[in-house]
Amino acid sequence: MKVLYLLVISLLLVGCLPEKTLDTTSEATLRTTSGEMMASLPPDEQKLVADAIKYHESGGIGSIAKQMAEAFGQTSDIPVSSIHELNGMTAAQIIEKMHKEKALIEAREAESAKRTELKNKIRDLTKRASELRSKKQYEGALAAYSEILAIDPNAEVATSGIKATEGEIAESERVQAYLSKVKVSNFKALRIDTYSKKGVPAVSWKLKNEGDQSLNEVKVVVYFKDSAGKVIFEEDYHPVLVSEYSYTGEKPLKPGYVWEMGKDKYYTLDSNLSDWEEGNASIVVTDLAFAE
Repeated sequence: MKVLYLLVISLLLVGCLPEKTLDTTSEATLRTTSGEMMASLPPDEQKLVADAIKYHESGGIGSIAKQMAEAFGQTSDIPVSSIHELNGMTAAQIIEKMHKEKALIEAREAESAKRTELKNKIRDLTKRASELRSKKQYEGALAAYSEILAIDPNAEVATSGIKATEGEIAESERVQAYLSKVKVSNFKALRIDTYSKKGVPAVSWKLKNEGDQSLNEVKVVVYFKDSAGKVIFEEDYHPVLVSEYSYTGEKPLKPGYVWEMGKDKYYTLDSNLSDWEEGNASIVVTDLAFAE
């Protein structure tokens, strides 16, 4: 009975012994205490503790963050870890500290990846909006800018883009209202003989600005049709075109002014357009630009 009592007491005393802790005061104490700690642990925990000690010796989360920041030409505000931070810690505390820090760096990496993803999406949407505006597809452009604002309500590229697009819409409406004031007359579509070819498709016409605004540009489209009246070809022309690149004395088409081709002067096509029925064509003023 006495032997059994002493055995129970011994087991209780062993169970109450304090856990081994790490002493990082010097390399000698680190070696000694880490060895004692390892000896008191099962193999799976020994590996975790060894990994954790190595992790902190290499700088921990701060070192990882620094490497990531330097890869992108940035700096990190996370301090580099030191082995001395483990001083006085038990095996469980050392392992927990490593897991917490690794979870933090993983969260930061996920956040950084998400920011990069959103940044790329904003870039793509901005490009898309710009392309749509160049095609005068303003509703699509506004939708793209709205998507950007859903990602970042403070995105200046979206707010300024919306403002610019709304201005372009207003200008487009102004242009559309003015198109009917540019009158086309004396339209001719026929085949002519040139110095190098015979029976070349050719067109000519006369324009008059019956509105109250001067125009720097007038665009017309001629639609060529076959004998059944089906459009088989179209060609754009800019009879009035004044810009910073103009070197031949082009002038705005002022209110009441007329633009007219010279006698026996025509625009010709490079294509013979063999399916075209001579004379079967129409002309439409499709766009213009005001001289501001």
